[in-house]
Amino acid sequence: MKTVLLFRTSFHPGMRLTYKPFYDFAKQADWQVQTVEHMNAAVSRYWRDSKAPNPNIRKILDFWKPDGCLVECGGIPDEPWDSDFKGIPTVFLDRPQANLDPSAICVSDDTEAVASLAAKELLSLERQSYAFVGFYEPLPWSESRGRHFLALVQAHGKSCITLRAPRPNTVDNNTSSFVKSLACIKRPCGIFTANDETAKSVVTACLELGLSIPEDVAIVSVDNDLEICENLPVSLTSIELDHVEAVRKATHLLNRLMTDGPKGVSSSTFGVKRI
Repeated sequence: MKTVLLFRTSFHPGMRLTYKPFYDFAKQADWQVQTVEHMNAAVSRYWRDSKAPNPNIRKILDFWKPDGCLVECGGIPDEPWDSDFKGIPTVFLDRPQANLDPSAICVSDDTEAVASLAAKELLSLERQSYAFVGFYEPLPWSESRGRHFLALVQAHGKSCITLRAPRPNTVDNNTSSFVKSLACIKRPCGIFTANDETAKSVVTACLELGLSIPEDVAIVSVDNDLEICENLPVSLTSIELDHVEAVRKATHLLNRLMTDGPKGVSSSTFGVKRI
């Protein structure tokens, strides 16, 4: 029986519903699965604001001596450190390829497919102008979605600007500047936001400015986090990523690594499920 560690960040509650392909395969392959919560995301959506200690990954690996690891990363490029998993068959799930060791195997979302779906939805509305609002930190997945969206809108001869959302739960000059920038966009406009958390800032700013959604500002977001999308003052249109496909791909890549080694195994992407 092989021991497989599943490292989870607990960022997206919906991800807990998508690991069925992994557990089904594990049962068939006779894997012993041990789940490990890692990173501050286990207790806080905003990991850098949390005071909770991070688990010692190296000690956990030394304790369990796993045959393989599936590591959910929550779209964050900085941790867990690649070096901790050296010598252990490992697949990183939902981790940007930027700053990742070239030899590491990763299954990440297809940012071009995400941006394309958002562009199709918003361009079909024939707005006067468009904008991309990035995550409050320049994380690779956010920046990549923005670049693709900008290029697609400009290819249609439309104007498009990029903004960065203010840090959540703060009121400072960045927030005021963001509201002022949003007020200057020609309307009606179409806005693509990096994710649902970012969309909250846009909705709040629009209401502060007295703008109507979607008449003045049409918004398309990413993640389909129902807790957010259905509980804002206006319901949010959001792109749902195909996390089931992601887990299935990651599981089969991990099995290949554990069975045959790294030769011929390469990183992959997963697409979108629906809008």
